[in-house]
Amino acid sequence: MTITSIVPVDKRKCKVFVDEGFAFVLYKGEIGRLGLAEGATLSEELYRQIETELLNRRARERSVDLLKASDKSESQIRSRLEEDGFPQPVIDRTIALLKKHRYVDDEAFARRYVENGGTRKSRRQLAYELRQKGVDSELVDEALREAAPPEEETVRRLVQKKVGNPGDLSREELQKLYAFLGRKGYSYEMIRRVIGEICDEYQ
Repeated sequence: MTITSIVPVDKRKCKVFVDEGFAFVLYKGEIGRLGLAEGATLSEELYRQIETELLNRRARERSVDLLKASDKSESQIRSRLEEDGFPQPVIDRTIALLKKHRYVDDEAFARRYVENGGTRKSRRQLAYELRQKGVDSELVDEALREAAPPEEETVRRLVQKKVGNPGDLSREELQKLYAFLGRKGYSYEMIRRVIGEICDEYQ
């Protein structure tokens, strides 16, 4: 294959393109050391060497850094590696290794997400956020079924933490409370019922 262009990404890195399209991102020093230049031939052997000795290790290290910063789904890791310019075969190998060692596990990720967010978010909001993170719908449903607390308990906790006795609120303040809970994905009927129960308890 022939190197068709080398395009700077920033002061340190460049994208390398071959006649088949985008190939990979390398540091400028690596490009010079490997003798890569526009118009030069990139042998299959050298391409595999770059993948094996540079890109595979770099993708693993990048993934571990991402996971140290915060818990992430498989889809999120894939997206970040794609943004960083790693070739698809490198990404696939990296994800396979991460899954083998349980660094990436969407089932466990979804469960942790529900356990951590279930006390302040509705099932609807949790499901939406997990699907936005690329988690399979079946895993989302399973996590909600097994780990989410009863929604009425969550609404009750949120109301009492925010206002105490909702019966003391003005009409405008009560409307704001309904809007606050509605934005979290709770239904009007549930909000009305829980607020009514709390008001009854204060009487």
